[in-house]
Amino acid sequence: MTFTVFETIECVIGEFALPYLINADPSGLDDEEQTLIDEWFSASTDDWRDTDDNLWVYSHMVVIDHSREEFEFDEITGHYGTTQKVALFFAMSN
Repeated sequence: MTFTVFETIECVIGEFALPYLINADPSGLDDEEQTLIDEWFSASTDDWRDTDDNLWVYSHMVVIDHSREEFEFDEITGHYGTTQKVALFFAMSN
């Protein structure tokens, strides 16, 4: 039996970004918003090594239930707005 070990990072992002991140649907986004989302996602999902030199590779993202906030800091834009909390999952690579 094989087990996968995951590490998670929680982020608070603008609700406007979810259709693009989940379904690759950029409708409703202007070029600047799409670029901000792409840059945030790229920086947030970079592979990384822990103190034991294990390599962690991005696996998937989930939206955390009941985490919607009407006025909270959005990590993508750096502004306040309607947000959702997401968890980014990283798998240990051998």
